[in-house]
Amino acid sequence: MGPRQFIVFYYILKVFVFIYTINLSPVAAKSNKNHYLSNLSHEKKSEFQEIYILITPPPFINWSHLIVTPELDSEFKNEYRTRFNGHWTNQSFYNPTDLFTANNPDVLSDAEEKREFAEYMLKRLTEWHVDNYVKSDPSMKVIYETKEKLQKIEVKVTQQTKVHLRYSLAGNTFDLLFENPYFKESRIVYKMDPKAFGPTPAQDTQIWLSKNLSKRNTIQLVLQEKEKGASLLMQQDWGFALSTYYGGEIYNETTEETPNLGVARVGLAWTF
Repeated sequence: MGPRQFIVFYYILKVFVFIYTINLSPVAAKSNKNHYLSNLSHEKKSEFQEIYILITPPPFINWSHLIVTPELDSEFKNEYRTRFNGHWTNQSFYNPTDLFTANNPDVLSDAEEKREFAEYMLKRLTEWHVDNYVKSDPSMKVIYETKEKLQKIEVKVTQQTKVHLRYSLAGNTFDLLFENPYFKESRIVYKMDPKAFGPTPAQDTQIWLSKNLSKRNTIQLVLQEKEKGASLLMQQDWGFALSTYYGGEIYNETTEETPNLGVARVGLAWTF
C-alpha cells in the first residue's frame, strides 16, 4: 500500500468510527430513523450562557497634533499676522494687468513672502521636535534649559507690568512684548534676515498695538518702518470664530515702483 492509499484509508476509517459513535449515543438511540430528536423536553431545563468577546480597539492617535502641537499652531498664527498683517496682501489686486506674467514684480514678491513663511514653518517644526528630544534626555537637558533662558527673558517692572523678550531662531525675529492692563497686545517686532543663522541687523521694525473696546470690539494699529506705512483695523467678534473687520492702510513710500497708496478694507474673517 502506497502513502496516498494509506492516507485515503485512514480518513475513511475515521468517518466510520465517527458514524458508529453517533449511533451509540443516548440521544441517537431515542431519535427516529431520520435522526430527528423525538423529545425536546430536556432542553427546557438546560441553562445556556452567552459568551461575549470584547475587543478593545487601539487608541486613536491624532498624528497632526503630534506634529503640529497647539502651541506651535498658536505660534504660526502669530507669525502669520506679523508677516502679512493678518492677511496676504496680494499686490496684483491693485494692478491687475500682467497677473500671470512671470516678470510681474508684485506677483514675484508675493510668492517670495509665502515661500519664506513656509520655510519658517519647516525650520520651526524641526527646532521644536529637536528641543523635545533634547529636553527628554537627562544628559542634554542642560543645553535645552540654557537655550530657553537665552531665547526667553522676562523683566517684571511693576505688579501689573512685565516686559518679555523673545528671540525666534527659526524666524530670526526679536519680539519685545509689554504686558500691561491697558492694551490687549503691545509689542515691537524686529525682523532680521530670515535666511541667516543668528541675529543680524534689523531689516524691518513693526509696532503692534491692540485694545479691547468691549467684549466684542477690538481696535488694532500696526506701524511698519520698511514700508513706511500704517494700518488701522476695527474688528467685531460675532462668535463661532466669525468676525467682521473694517479699516484702512496707508503707505508713504514714494518710488516709481511703489507710489503713495491708501487702501480701505472691509471683510469677513473666520478663525480656524
